[in-house]
Amino acid sequence: MAQRIEHRPNTRLGENAFAGVQKGKAMVQAHRTARARSALGQLGQQVNRPEFPAGKMTKTHECVPRKDLVAAKMTGRPRAYSVEPMESDLATLKGKPRQFVEVPDIDSGDTDKEYACAEYAKQINHYLKTRESAYQVSPNYIKVHAHINERMRAILVDWLVQVHDKFRLLQETLFLSISYLDRYLAVDTTVQKCDLQLIGVTAMLLASKIEEIYTPEIRDFVYITDNAYTPVQIKACESKMAAALEFNFSDPLCIHFLRRNSKAAKVDAEKHTLAKYFMELMLPDYGCLAFPPSMRAAAALCLAMKITDNTPWDATTAHYSHYQELDLLPCMKKTAQLILKSKNKDSKLLSISKKYNANKFYAIASSPCLASKLIFVLAQD
Repeated sequence: MAQRIEHRPNTRLGENAFAGVQKGKAMVQAHRTARARSALGQLGQQVNRPEFPAGKMTKTHECVPRKDLVAAKMTGRPRAYSVEPMESDLATLKGKPRQFVEVPDIDSGDTDKEYACAEYAKQINHYLKTRESAYQVSPNYIKVHAHINERMRAILVDWLVQVHDKFRLLQETLFLSISYLDRYLAVDTTVQKCDLQLIGVTAMLLASKIEEIYTPEIRDFVYITDNAYTPVQIKACESKMAAALEFNFSDPLCIHFLRRNSKAAKVDAEKHTLAKYFMELMLPDYGCLAFPPSMRAAAALCLAMKITDNTPWDATTAHYSHYQELDLLPCMKKTAQLILKSKNKDSKLLSISKKYNANKFYAIASSPCLASKLIFVLAQD
């Protein structure tokens, strides 16, 4: 069934405005007081009438009709008035006519698939979109840290990508780990440089417990850090991190929004994988924290569609992603710069590019579409 996009004013606030009136009479009767109110006067069915002097009205109180109205009555022709048209629609005020676009229901074909949750898909996506602002960290949080900087964070995230790939964890676990990392660093501003790796593995351990069926053991993280930390230290850091996050572990992630957008745009597996590659390139970059997860997912998919076969960002994709193509331009420019940066062989942060050169990811990091002219144009703006 098609959906119709239309803004409807909320009329529920005034639907009961006259619920207490019936046939012109009030249904609620005033309670009579047992004694007189000397200060405020009696309360009852009193009618406020205009005060006039007693007796007949003198000529000073006569209503004298206007001459132009009398003349109009005598001639029998109604008087012409100039009335300004009242604009009630914001689109009309801006000079843009209201447009109604038929948007298909992308969940109608999944009603028989229990795993698709077609009945609740729209509500779930709406909930994630409304909640992402509550989990958004300040893009300037690292400036208040005295011992760590953007470069250290980028090195840690690049290493966590390797750990994630080594443990063969789910895609959600990686994005959730980085989200926990940033949220914790935004709260605890006294983190030392020597504890940064400990916080990173603790964030991934905590994310694994949320997303994975089989969670890596603590001794696995001790081994992956070359015994730099003990199990006791990791457990203590885990408790401290959970308290700092206020036990809010259900962060809206880029991958959640990307799957919804890919379904709306009906893209193939190659475009979807290319968009995932772009989203992971944003993880080590501290500047991308300024973009919410839903925008990063939409911008990654839009850019992937443009550089492959120039698929348009149609009304259906814009509706389900909550973004128009013009809204995604700043994030697309940043992504284009990261793509060119990933091609620099002298860079030490190449874990994501090496990961997506594997056959299971269609060797997307070496795709010819990454040399598109659009990438260079966006990166230069």
